[in-house]
Amino acid sequence: TNVLAAGAKYGAAEIPDLAQSFKVVGAAANNAGLSVEATAGALEVLSKNNVKGAEAGTALRNVLLKMQTTLGVDFT
Repeated sequence: TNVLAAGAKYGAAEIPDLAQSFKVVGAAANNAGLSVEATAGALEVLSKNNVKGAEAGTALRNVLLKMQTTLGVDFT
């Protein structure tokens, strides 16, 4: 909750937008080894570029999966 509140305070996405994003990207980010803070930061960057809510979660999930499978990136 604190991460969402801090993100909403200093970033472009509000708490409901971040909550929707985390519903979509949460599992993929956890499997990639990303922290909640790092994931929220990435979602805030997307929000600054007008990609918010579930759309931001879907975009980040797709990027994470593509980087892991195609490029072999290990986020840990």
